[in-house]
Amino acid sequence: MLKIGTTLIIFLLAVFQMNAQTVIQDGDVYGEWNADGNPYLINGNITIPSNQKLAIKPGVNIIFQGQYYFEIIGRLNANGMASDSITFTIEDTTGYYLGNHNGWYGFFFNGTSSMQTENSILEYCNIEYSAGSGISCLGFSNLSIENCIIKNNLQYGINLFEFSDIMLDGVVITGNESGGMVVSYSAPQVTNFTISGNNGSGVLVEGNSMGPELPAFISGIISDNNSSFKGGGISVFDTYVYVENVEIVSNFALYGGGVYCEMGGGVLKNVILSGNTADYGGGINIDSFADITLDHALIVNNNANVYGGGAYVAESSLEIVNATISNNNAGEQGGGIYYEMATLFTNEITNSIIWDNLPDEIYATDITPGINYSDVKGGYTGSNNMDTDPLFADPENGDYHLLWINFPEADNSKSPCIDSGDPNSSYDPDGTVADMGAFFFNQENMTVIKDNVIIDDLVIYPNPAYSDINLKGTSQFEKLVITTITGQRVKKLDINTDYLNINISEFESGIHFIILYDQQGSIVTKKFIKK
Repeated sequence: MLKIGTTLIIFLLAVFQMNAQTVIQDGDVYGEWNADGNPYLINGNITIPSNQKLAIKPGVNIIFQGQYYFEIIGRLNANGMASDSITFTIEDTTGYYLGNHNGWYGFFFNGTSSMQTENSILEYCNIEYSAGSGISCLGFSNLSIENCIIKNNLQYGINLFEFSDIMLDGVVITGNESGGMVVSYSAPQVTNFTISGNNGSGVLVEGNSMGPELPAFISGIISDNNSSFKGGGISVFDTYVYVENVEIVSNFALYGGGVYCEMGGGVLKNVILSGNTADYGGGINIDSFADITLDHALIVNNNANVYGGGAYVAESSLEIVNATISNNNAGEQGGGIYYEMATLFTNEITNSIIWDNLPDEIYATDITPGINYSDVKGGYTGSNNMDTDPLFADPENGDYHLLWINFPEADNSKSPCIDSGDPNSSYDPDGTVADMGAFFFNQENMTVIKDNVIIDDLVIYPNPAYSDINLKGTSQFEKLVITTITGQRVKKLDINTDYLNINISEFESGIHFIILYDQQGSIVTKKFIKK
């Protein structure tokens, strides 16, 4: 009898837990929500009032039952974990795809009616299926969004208004119907991000934030966004931006497939513009008194149906320093760069490579840009320009690094663009005269490697190699890393022996670097070629 009773109690507890839920009605919310109350069913508009806080714990599922908003005037801490995220969603997602969407209205962080003294945070949250934008901020700067996925919202993933200078890190913004992120009169700091597959500009920035910081986008990718008008990847109007270490690839727009800028400007540093498409300016389009600096930019494989495969410049200034502009195409003119009505503006190109663009490298309607210390196919008037094959490593597979196979022997294996930049420019990080192009050839810690030659008691053989390499004399080191010429790590090993055999059969053909670390933290770099 006792056994039957215990079984019944366990069964009833299981049924209770299966049916557990928390219904939240219209009104103020604060306190704590945890996974024991799952799911949280929202049956009205909810607000965190001023001077109140709501803490949402890992694993909580918040399901909106209609077109309700979530307003935050006070403080929201939604702290999920990588293994146990928090989800804000709706009951039935099918309408989003069928055209009769009835989702919630997203977050509204309202900073107009109270002073914010502590940060709100969204961490490891999924924010999806809003009938508006996933997150909107009005005058609300005390917000950090970290490692969140913001997807499938009918308007924008994130919409910032009026000095909402928030922080974002590790955020993915994808599949939103009006665009990825809109920044109006605000200066967010965005790092380690992915903005991809939105039906509109990946990022739209407009209006001066008037603060000490520029809107900044650092270390991320903006890809496969589709704008029907301007700026598939990034669109900038009447303000300035800072972009660094960002790949802007495979975006589409009518003007500026990768980047569009009008009446504003900024700096794009260490960027890649690749595979973007537009009618005017496949890679970048700057127009109407814009002012852009490209610093170490790779602009390749972009397409313009009319003008400016790599770049289109009209009534604006474009300063290019250390760029590689190659394999871009235009339907009519300016395969590399197209200049129009640039008489009153300064357009300079230095330490750059402009090569193999179709139907031409540069086309200018009225005034030619100033080009110096650059390698331009077909030649170009200017100081210390050349017309010589730059010896890219593997352009067919997207590798535009410079080759010097027999370094340091100054033979015909050395790219003519190495150490050929303006000697008055900043030196490359290895301490040598600036190279031409987006990527410098690192001469620091490099060593000549021939078949079976012993260097510092280290034997590397065979070299070149097809399937295996052998290293002898490795006991002086404790760790080994192998990278491609572009820096992609392909193998890492701890060393506890004087001899190593490494299988390289799965490596891509080309130059690879062996980086060896000793116990004092010193680094020695060697080179081998995988056939």
